[in-house]
Amino acid sequence: MNQCSKCGNENMATQKFCTYCGEKLGTSVQPPGVTARSFKQGRYTVQRCLGEGAFGRTWLVADENTPNRERRALKEFYPVGLSPQLLPKARDLFEREAQALQKFQHEHIPKFFDFFEDQTQPATPATPCIVQEFIEGESLEKRLRDKGRMTESEVWEILRQGIDIVKYLQERSPHVYHRDVNPPNIILEDSGGRLKVYLIDFGAVKDAVKGSLSGSTIIGKPGYAPAEQLKGVMNDTVDLYGLGATMIETLTGSKPLDVFDGNEGWYLWEDQSRQAGVTFSSGLSYFINSLTNARKDERFADASEAMEVLNRLTKRKELKCMNKSCRHDGNKEDWIYCEKCLQAIDRRTRLCPKEREPIPMNAKYCPNHGVKVG
Repeated sequence: MNQCSKCGNENMATQKFCTYCGEKLGTSVQPPGVTARSFKQGRYTVQRCLGEGAFGRTWLVADENTPNRERRALKEFYPVGLSPQLLPKARDLFEREAQALQKFQHEHIPKFFDFFEDQTQPATPATPCIVQEFIEGESLEKRLRDKGRMTESEVWEILRQGIDIVKYLQERSPHVYHRDVNPPNIILEDSGGRLKVYLIDFGAVKDAVKGSLSGSTIIGKPGYAPAEQLKGVMNDTVDLYGLGATMIETLTGSKPLDVFDGNEGWYLWEDQSRQAGVTFSSGLSYFINSLTNARKDERFADASEAMEVLNRLTKRKELKCMNKSCRHDGNKEDWIYCEKCLQAIDRRTRLCPKEREPIPMNAKYCPNHGVKVG
């Protein structure tokens, strides 16, 4: 096999040019003793190219300084098609990502290992590189493209782990905003039969200053960012909004912009989804709409509130309708009437009027809060 020195992919030994990137094969000069492209004077040896974006490309590398040549993900600053005027800003965003990653310690954010500047050619500027934990998974974007939409239970799991990451960022002092939550930046890993979610690409990360960021660099992907973010204003709801819009795509298979009403500022995804045969609970519908409401004040205030509501929704029991001709079993325990036939449901609990928590049917006062039950 003949490994391309530019993209790292393997080609047949008889080939003269790489079939992946068109680079001429067998013409690069490597450092002494290094048989493939490497970084940091041979410490990180390229195994293959994992992907390429606007500001950089990511390599799977082997860390030669570890006993078992541990695999890492190395992100190289490699802007494509940017004008010279934009290069300094692009480099600043790349270096900002490295600075942010060094401060993070969360199981759903790939671990940071190294940051350095590598100079492959004497006459060229040094290239900044970030080395992180390599995740054996695939992006949500690729998962949807290859296998189609996901189930409601999978959507709830992605929401749970995604909100946990946003909650961690919001607990930093000052708060941290990712600003680019969308399918390419969410990695899914099969961890012993359990779906594990990672958030990557913190190049757009920004610290909060006095609660908002008016006048900052406007970063956000249309369809995944609320109106105020696209105007350069940030708050604790914007990353949650991006996660909610991503879940619309994950659940329905439709791009958020394809179901967005620009006049009203709403995602009209529910009716279109049901017409296409996509089923989902009213609880999930309520939750996603609360993440992506056009009005900021109608969204969950922050990730802590969103997580509290998510836990409450996913822990409710399903109850059957008492109507013998219906017997719909998709009702939640705090509902008085069946969502399908509007008749009374078989309830064995009520909800505390203060915290909306389940309490025994015969209780006159909430056992947790002492509030009288009407």
